[in-house]
Amino acid sequence: MSLPAGILADKIGPRRLISLYLFGAGTAAVISPVGQIKYGDEVITINDNQTGPVAKKYYQAITDIQYGKADDPMGWVVPVI
Repeated sequence: MSLPAGILADKIGPRRLISLYLFGAGTAAVISPVGQIKYGDEVITINDNQTGPVAKKYYQAITDIQYGKADDPMGWVVPVI
């Protein structure tokens, strides 16, 4: 979902964003935490610019599967020889 920071702040409230944490994930990457949202001159810092516990958990789970430290429950990993 794409949403300008100003609208996001209006909908959620800028003070509430202090404790909120965000991250993005895609098929070609793992987890990318979002530290700030900028819209025009407005900058909203998310979770004091720190990675949140859910993002850390997903990052660890995905990289463990990628490096063979954990099973791939979906069968998506294909060995490249």
